[in-house]
Amino acid sequence: MTKRGVVWTLLVAVIVGLAACGGSADRKAAYMQKGREMYEQKNYDKARVELSNVLQIDPKDIEARFLLGETLAELKDYRAAAGHYLRVIEDDPRHVQARVKMGELYLVSGDRDKTEEMIEQIMKLDAKNADGIVLRGSVKAQTSSGSDL
Repeated sequence: MTKRGVVWTLLVAVIVGLAACGGSADRKAAYMQKGREMYEQKNYDKARVELSNVLQIDPKDIEARFLLGETLAELKDYRAAAGHYLRVIEDDPRHVQARVKMGELYLVSGDRDKTEEMIEQIMKLDAKNADGIVLRGSVKAQTSSGSDL
């Protein structure tokens, strides 16, 4: 193959590669938009599918993973929701809302230690976070009433 042939082959390969990247980015954006719309319309089953498609393309997408956690919580699949919230926290330790959601799940599951640990982390990140303050108040109310979590 001549130099010119090699150059053309490489150029075609680069163009095809770029087109493929653009295609997946476009598909990801479309799935995300549809997932948000389905969530807002309370069509949680379809939102779950669309958001899962986003994560097939980009497993590190924090927004899609958090919204999928929210969707699964709406579908009452709390174990799967918790898995997604924990993954969000792992990938973005400063994601306060994922910590709030985990704190709420720990609270209803009766795990006071993990609930308080989440509250502490929330307050370190955002001492004025309303959801964190409410969560802390819920723990204090249960503790002062003498009831176990």
